[in-house]
Amino acid sequence: MAKRQLNTNISNFHVQYLDVTSQHWNPQSASFAGGDHLMTAIAHGWDIVRCVETQHWYAGMRSVTVYRFDLERNNEQMQMPVLTNPAVARFVRQMDVDIDKEDAESKTA
Repeated sequence: MAKRQLNTNISNFHVQYLDVTSQHWNPQSASFAGGDHLMTAIAHGWDIVRCVETQHWYAGMRSVTVYRFDLERNNEQMQMPVLTNPAVARFVRQMDVDIDKEDAESKTA
């Protein structure tokens, strides 16, 4: 078996995104946050207290995974639901975040 070369394509490292830590999120303006919002919160001193993964199923075969992060900074608390994508999944894996799994009710399209 041939030795597989490491993929060193710069686009895999997200270095071309120069501004991923200045994306403010407010639960009153958006139901879900993105990975950039989570990175901004972490960069501004928020700590992950808990993470719950929920799989939402639509029409039987389609699903969306949402990570609900409970965050804390000083005496403030915030809950941030983040839609998953490869960057968020990698962050969770690299930061070794403990994940609690929760079942969601099925949705219909």
